Amino acid sequence: MKRKNMSILLALTLTASVLTACSASNGQPPSQAQEIAQPQETAQETGQAAESAQPAETAQGAEATQAADASGATVQGVQTGDSISADEAKSIALEHAGVAEGDLIAISITEERDDGMELYQVDFYTADKDYDYEIEKTSGQIMSIDTEINDLTWSTPSGAAFTKEQAIEAVLAKVSGATRDNLRMKAERDDGRTVYEGEVVVSDRKYEFEIDAQNGAFLEWNEKAFPAQASGQTAGGSAASSGSSAAQAADQTPENAALQTAMADAGVSQDTVLTVGVRQDRDDGQTRYDVKIYTANADYEYEIDETGTRILERERETYDLTWNTPSGAAFTKEQAIEAVLAKVSGATQENLRMKAERDDGRTVYEGEVILNDRKYEFKIDTGTGDFLEWSEERD
Repeated sequence: MKRKNMSILLALTLTASVLTACSASNGQPPSQAQEIAQPQETAQETGQAAESAQPAETAQGAEATQAADASGATVQGVQTGDSISADEAKSIALEHAGVAEGDLIAISITEERDDGMELYQVDFYTADKDYDYEIEKTSGQIMSIDTEINDLTWSTPSGAAFTKEQAIEAVLAKVSGATRDNLRMKAERDDGRTVYEGEVVVSDRKYEFEIDAQNGAFLEWNEKAFPAQASGQTAGGSAASSGSSAAQAADQTPENAALQTAMADAGVSQDTVLTVGVRQDRDDGQTRYDVKIYTANADYEYEIDETGTRILERERETYDLTWNTPSGAAFTKEQAIEAVLAKVSGATQENLRMKAERDDGRTVYEGEVILNDRKYEFKIDTGTGDFLEWSEERD
């Protein structure tokens, strides 16, 4: 019945259009009723109806919406009332951006909800530019666009001992197969020091980093897998394969599989682990397993899918106590270590993570002790040796 009514309406619209054309050819102006019956596309060309039909968005998004309306995927969504697919959303975004699929370094498509509107978030990367599109699921309209140029032509910041080229080399050495096309990097000021920060984007994941511009130390390094795409692409690569083999035992629970997947990826064995933890979580309506692994010199955090076999995110933080007591500190590093370990029975330096930091205008020792299933966090004044903070929680 709905299709029949649409056919009748279309016929009436076409009839009105013909009558309008006939009146115009006889030199007679069209009537008010005929103007109302004029097809929407024609009205939009006059600019009068386009303003009312335009969604509430930026001018850039409005221009993108008009381009999207011309695509077959958008028309299909409007005509049938069905949601477009992720592949159709990808086609709309790539066509509007003028990017061929063969030029993509990576692409991520997720479903979002914003102000009651169902959207596809389409993020894709080329050698010289990154694109973020929001596309409405039912109509295929482009609601927002954000682009960023990838540029590495800038110079090493003044006073930086670790050069831009050294930072590029250090980052690419950590991601097998990555080139400058995959790298996005800039120099920034962070907590009073100059750092190189950015990300490496490859086919199925993103690596984010921050490097000290003075000594080349990695202050941050984390990894996030893109969601598997509608085409069947599996994010996670070899890590997923190794996890699958770990979970093949018939009696393997997802929790155990997640732990084995994480340990295999981290390259740690049971005898080198101080403690581990696996916790089930929900994220965007999906079950996830958060896995934490603590060793003598590094901590690992993983987010693994509901099967326990595919790594979605990973972070690694290393520790060492080879640094010197800060200049001007009356309470030495060694005294701080002794004071902390005296408060936790059975703890050794392997359980300790500690560094010197500036906090509210003074230098402090801060860190944590990991022992069995508990974490002890502390902050010590380097001038007096007083414990400014001490807390304990079950990890």
